[in-house]
Amino acid sequence: MGLRAQPTVVEYPVAPGVLPPQGPGPAFLTSGPDGNLWFTWVGANSVGKITTAGVATTYSIPTSKAQPGGIVAGADGNLWFTETAANQIGRITTTGVITEFPLPTAASSPTQIAAGPDGNLWFTETTGGRIGRVTPHGAITEFPLSAASAPSGIAAGPDGNLWFVEAKRIGSLTPAGALSEYSVGGEASGFMTAGPDGNLWYGGPDGIWRINTSGVIVAQYIMGVLGNALGGMAWGPDGNLWFTQGPEGITKLTTGGVVAQYQMNHAVIWPTAFARGPDGNVWFTDYTNVGKLELASVAPDTVLNISPSSLSFAGVAQLSLPPSQTLTTSAPTPVAFTPTLVVSAPTASPAWLGISPMGNLTTGQIMTVTADQTYLQPGTYFGDVILEPARAVETIQQYQYVPVTFTVSAPSGGPVTAFPSSFSFNYVTQTTPPIRQPLTIARSTPGPEFVPVTISTSAPWVTITTTSGIVFPNGAAITTGAFMVVANPAG
Repeated sequence: MGLRAQPTVVEYPVAPGVLPPQGPGPAFLTSGPDGNLWFTWVGANSVGKITTAGVATTYSIPTSKAQPGGIVAGADGNLWFTETAANQIGRITTTGVITEFPLPTAASSPTQIAAGPDGNLWFTETTGGRIGRVTPHGAITEFPLSAASAPSGIAAGPDGNLWFVEAKRIGSLTPAGALSEYSVGGEASGFMTAGPDGNLWYGGPDGIWRINTSGVIVAQYIMGVLGNALGGMAWGPDGNLWFTQGPEGITKLTTGGVVAQYQMNHAVIWPTAFARGPDGNVWFTDYTNVGKLELASVAPDTVLNISPSSLSFAGVAQLSLPPSQTLTTSAPTPVAFTPTLVVSAPTASPAWLGISPMGNLTTGQIMTVTADQTYLQPGTYFGDVILEPARAVETIQQYQYVPVTFTVSAPSGGPVTAFPSSFSFNYVTQTTPPIRQPLTIARSTPGPEFVPVTISTSAPWVTITTTSGIVFPNGAAITTGAFMVVANPAG
């Protein structure tokens, strides 16, 4: 048998006639201890199982309109799931017997759930702002988080802790309840999984992000507008991360940063969750089906050898730019590709990341990458150089990512001095405007440096223009240097 260009899709209808927005079909799923796939089905208020041959069985949840969510296999041989609307945790045996356990705190919205290293089940309470723990016997303990946390995705980390996604942070909780939270500077989209590389992978602002167990972001794969439409994710038996990125499309991401987007041209309607199946395939749910991606005999990706595999720049706000860095590519045979740049939102304007040359390139050409902090305030910024090889198959888009991190630190130096310390303008109405007056901003250390500035007047009649310094576009800051202060009677 020859190699296929992309996975073969096999679907098994379990919710015929259910289409958005009339009602949700199968949602989350996981591999069970019995060799079957188990899934939650919101519209039918049930938990289902499906064999690898596609035979499905459903079990009704005792509480009506429970809104079942995440589901996972527990160490006790049962399946555990959340009931978001019913504010309960459910347990179902492999023979279909369901037991429900109410949460101590009302209206907490349990959402996603993971098996912990301690033999317990751990879950997120999105509305309640807590992480919950339930023992195999149903005893529940809750651990409060910081304000406005809204936790969603959760996974057991390689360090023996529970890791989870918050609204603008990533959190870690030891089995004993010790909490750590790490600011990631942007909205996260709700799913998290532990990777084979020892890191945690999650849906972050505009794409997939990777964070280590010290709370440091080590890579990001920014996917633009569709990054905000990321669905569930799971590691396949091929060692790659599989997830959905918009309707009728499935995306694969390798640990080396190669992205392949498959436009299936099939009946898949926005896959919502993925799981590694016991049969060597990747299984998924959509609004009407449970399906699988048959990975055997799929042709390998077109992979460029890129050196280095990531870039890191460091600069000081408003001092000289950091040195440029080079990227080189190679392949066994010449490969045409196109480089593009993306930066994580909020996008700086003008963009801080640059590359030359652009356009249609071929492996072997050297690219120069630059970072410019002129319009950046101190902080850490993330971007990607994306290389897109020429398409071999029209329905497959492939990209290779080179993550870029830019750390901009605040300038050091002595106190700011301004000369003169005051201004006085004289003006006679309907005559020539007063002459501009010079202003010099300096520090005890040389070089242009970021200086916040506030102009306070009863009307907007004072402005600052530059002679040798920089006036930021929003007028909220300048640099050391020479300027002119302008009085505008028209203001």
